Amino acid sequence: LLTEQEFNKIALVSIYKNGRDTSVPQNKLLNLLEKKYSKNRIEQFSFFAQTYKNNILKEAEKTERSRSFLFLCHGIALAHSLGPGIPLYVPENGFISLNVPLTDTRICSLSTRTNHPYFLSLFKELLSKLDIHNEIFNPYEFSTKGEMIINSKDLNFLNRNANKSMSCAHPTKGGWGTKLKHCGYCIPCIIRRAAMYKADLDNKKNYRHDILSDTISPKLKSGQDIRALLMMINRQKNRTLPSIFEVLTSGPLPGIAENKKKYVEVYEKSIKEIKFFLEQYE
Repeated sequence: LLTEQEFNKIALVSIYKNGRDTSVPQNKLLNLLEKKYSKNRIEQFSFFAQTYKNNILKEAEKTERSRSFLFLCHGIALAHSLGPGIPLYVPENGFISLNVPLTDTRICSLSTRTNHPYFLSLFKELLSKLDIHNEIFNPYEFSTKGEMIINSKDLNFLNRNANKSMSCAHPTKGGWGTKLKHCGYCIPCIIRRAAMYKADLDNKKNYRHDILSDTISPKLKSGQDIRALLMMINRQKNRTLPSIFEVLTSGPLPGIAENKKKYVEVYEKSIKEIKFFLEQYE
């Protein structure tokens, strides 16, 4: 068991694949957290990981389909090196963890499964066979992103510094010579704005494009995520089968029946949260 003093310490594990779009925001947030909670309580471990191009195909693996496994391996390797009783926390909201395909065409290897409960259960099974028994927890698996924000123990700190964090799938779309900024139209950006909107903290100035007012041509790739989200919302409105069938399209749900019910509930709550934000767009 961890002592109270040990429990108050945290090791932050991160991975970056270039020197800008991930490491810069991570370091800014680290400095803020160290000032807020002291350097003695926080230690950062950052690892460089990039796809290997010098292979038989002479090109990088574009899907990065192994990255979910890579993320967890880095985290559990550090936790285990610190001690068998050190847990690994992989905090992610339930909607992104389940990653239910927004449309029928999005069931493929390009969709991450890092925090999906079934993927985590398989990873834990592998660790057990390797005689590694560090626990893995996702404390927000039954929470929407908006609920994560609202239930923050320091909402004022979150509100002041949220603009320094980075959720965007491609923050350098504006060009390498410009300041890193959320694009505003990718899935992470839209879900982020919906969550901030639910907490009454939304600020469109933090995004290159305001998804609620900027017109995106159906011919542009930048409009595919908002169209997919609207299709998902419309499907829910007109559905004839229980949501469990949609949730299961991204993978089996391990655990007791009560947990499976909670997974469906967080999926439905998340859709309502996104719909609440996008109603102005519709």
